[in-house]
Amino acid sequence: MVCLLEQLRAGLRRRDVFAMTSTRWGDPRAQLLEGPAWDAARGPALQALSLDGPVGEHLAARVEVLDAAWRGLADAIGQAGTEGTVRLVEDDEGRVKLSVASLDALDIPESLTRLRGLVADVMPRVDLPEILLEVHSWTGFLDAYTHFSGAGARMRELPVSVAAVLIAQACNVGLTPVVAEGNPELTRDRLGHVEANYVWAETHSAANALLIQAQSNIPVVRTWGGGLLASVDGLRFVVPVARSTRPRTRSTSATGGA
Repeated sequence: MVCLLEQLRAGLRRRDVFAMTSTRWGDPRAQLLEGPAWDAARGPALQALSLDGPVGEHLAARVEVLDAAWRGLADAIGQAGTEGTVRLVEDDEGRVKLSVASLDALDIPESLTRLRGLVADVMPRVDLPEILLEVHSWTGFLDAYTHFSGAGARMRELPVSVAAVLIAQACNVGLTPVVAEGNPELTRDRLGHVEANYVWAETHSAANALLIQAQSNIPVVRTWGGGLLASVDGLRFVVPVARSTRPRTRSTSATGGA
């Protein structure tokens, strides 16, 4: 039994098996849109990613760039010879892999150790929900999370509950770590209600618009551009400017991911 559980744990970590009802260990493909839902979201999604050309041409261009980069790397490694710290090695199955020699550890000067201590002493010790609530005090972005029905909020201290739900979703940990049954704003029933009725695609967009607007008012940000471009993990995203006037619809998942 212990061996079976150990293999199951390894399979979950490798994503070879999935727990159907789990947020963290479930199959991410089960959250992808398909059929009419994907047909409705496809246009805005591709426009936001600046993917307006034929898919064949896009993939061919990516393959060409990747092939050129790989060949350039292989040539550079070959020119370095046997003394290079990066080598291409072939394993027992005939597959070529990149092998990088371990770097020698650098001595940390005493001045850097003291500097780290000084910086750590002046940095505020706050939790992620506190950061969200402080940003909310500047921008009011949590007020954008309104009820799906369009009715006004009737719950007391709603931003606290919304911040907890956002942390749970962003960290992919579920509601359990943010539940505090002794706190009326953080009970499981209330957080479940907020997650189901207040946190959805349209309210995310409205909250992001408030954050972008607040950021654009920061003087140093103006020197970086108009605030309509974002780069995440090497991918370039364009923030849509115009919003459609289609009826409000709920969407809790998206096709694809970075």
